[in-house]
Amino acid sequence: MMQMAAKQLDLSLQTARLAIEHNQSSGQALEAAIRVFLRKHLPASLGITQGQIVDVAGNVSKQLDVIVYDTQSTPMLFTSEEQGHQLVPIEGVIGIVEVKTSVSASTLPGIIENMQSIKTMEKTAYHRRNSPQVISSTYNMFGLELAHFPIIYSLFAFESSTFENLVPEFRTLNDAFPPHQRIDNTCLLNQGVIANGTPEGKLDAIPNPSTRSLALETDHALLTWYIMIQRLYSQATPEPINMQAYLGKDFYF
Repeated sequence: MMQMAAKQLDLSLQTARLAIEHNQSSGQALEAAIRVFLRKHLPASLGITQGQIVDVAGNVSKQLDVIVYDTQSTPMLFTSEEQGHQLVPIEGVIGIVEVKTSVSASTLPGIIENMQSIKTMEKTAYHRRNSPQVISSTYNMFGLELAHFPIIYSLFAFESSTFENLVPEFRTLNDAFPPHQRIDNTCLLNQGVIANGTPEGKLDAIPNPSTRSLALETDHALLTWYIMIQRLYSQATPEPINMQAYLGKDFYF
């Protein structure tokens, strides 16, 4: 069954990859292919878009390839109907996927910089938790107890240099940050996944203080990565977003 599932997932990207070979805008085509794949395979409660995210402090991200958000609790601040770009309040964002045609040790610093620009933004615009009308949860992730579900940052590449080349750079650059400020997991379609190895030798989708970057070579990279992110995304509990916080102090209701 797992091999059949892996084959079906791989087939869902093959047509896009063939089209990309004859497309000068290959980067944009790859990003679109991943968005289509996630829309088909993730629950309908999760929205998939491209664009930017914003927080109440006025910080706005760079253009992001794939934004995964909760459709039930996330109002859009702006939507471009022509280009499909959206401005998403950070409180509703569950995951970011950075899509690359190829990845090597030399491109990793720029990717980590992109990740850090997202991970340092904060989710704050929620209705007060001490209100009797608000049900809230906490999340034990990254070795921390978090009040809100964090953004899971994933890297997806269609091609890459060898694990022998990449993993040492992941350990030097990515693992130098606290666990909650790292790239969480990586899918390298041509060879496998890079995730977080535990002292017991197991692989986890997110890091914690005792893990380090670890590669798993597999012919089913897409299926392995999909199971990782789906497990994480499914645990995000929607919270009501206080959009009034985005209006600033000059507006009172």
